[in-house]
Amino acid sequence: MVQAIRLEFFKMRGRCFGLLLLLCLLVQGAWLWWTFKSMSHLEIIQGWQHYLYQLPVLNAILLPVLMAVMASRAADIEHKGTMLRQLYTIQPAGKLLLSKLLYGGWYLVLLLAGQLLTMLLIGLYKGFYGPIPWGYFGCYLLFTFVITWCIYLVQLLLSLFITNQLIPLLVGAAGSFCGLFSLFFQQYWFSRLILWTYYSQLFLCGMNWDKETRITEMYWIQPDWAGFFLLTAGFLLTIVVGWRLLERKEC
Repeated sequence: MVQAIRLEFFKMRGRCFGLLLLLCLLVQGAWLWWTFKSMSHLEIIQGWQHYLYQLPVLNAILLPVLMAVMASRAADIEHKGTMLRQLYTIQPAGKLLLSKLLYGGWYLVLLLAGQLLTMLLIGLYKGFYGPIPWGYFGCYLLFTFVITWCIYLVQLLLSLFITNQLIPLLVGAAGSFCGLFSLFFQQYWFSRLILWTYYSQLFLCGMNWDKETRITEMYWIQPDWAGFFLLTAGFLLTIVVGWRLLERKEC
């Protein structure tokens, strides 16, 4: 398996995935800096909560498209000539899927590490009140990793099965649209069936806005472990189904 992962890194050299992640981090960091550049005293007190409310929204907008692009770039080499048939002679379909999945997961870990560093630097510079909520940060990183990795898996399977890479990219754009508007229907049961809505389904902070005083009050939400385990079960099921379908796919 280690050799298969090394092969993925060799095949993907020059694909500039690091630049894509850096661009995403710069966009998110610029947005957060612009949002928090002039904060009231109450907003500084609730600064960490504002972070954990706004970042999932930004993730829902940017990360589905980013994962679609990464998955398309990771799979397009298999569509050139008889590359997929040749790969099947040296590694089974399941190992190919897992190696590409772990390859994408590595870059996702780097992205989330960059997010955490950005949050800490801006928060400490602005002087956010109270200790750093490491427990909620840990839940945020875990939830975001699993959601985004699952989206990457779905996009990867689409890119492996569909030669025209425009279709998976359109799916990623549609997923970003669903994630953006998921706040409006997160209370409905059917939203649990839409993968891209889990950025809002697994919120760790809520917001109360008073129309008269125009004051926003943030509050903590207990982690939705039931929703997280449902998502994890779907992720594992998708791996199994995708594995079986790739084994039956005609090259």
